[in-house]
Amino acid sequence: MAFINRNICKNFSSLINSSNYVQLSAQECSEVVVMLFSSSILSVDYVDILDSNSSSSFRVPANREFTFRGLTDCSQLSAKGSTSTTLYYRTQFYGSMTDL
Repeated sequence: MAFINRNICKNFSSLINSSNYVQLSAQECSEVVVMLFSSSILSVDYVDILDSNSSSSFRVPANREFTFRGLTDCSQLSAKGSTSTTLYYRTQFYGSMTDL
């Protein structure tokens, strides 16, 4: 039987600003790696697809990479920065699989 790699990874970029949250691209995934290479502090809002009234905000320091896990779609995340800048992010599956 031939091996089929179902780990489809895609790269995106979005212009974000300091006034409005920008929803990330609708892409099926289990985790999103965000990369912000500027002096801006990133604020990310997560919306639970099972409870649309439930959301959580996360702050990512400037010039850092951060991975959000446990997603079903990248559009569950929205982002804004402390300044206008470009946010780079990668959608992927099956990251950081380790033995416990």
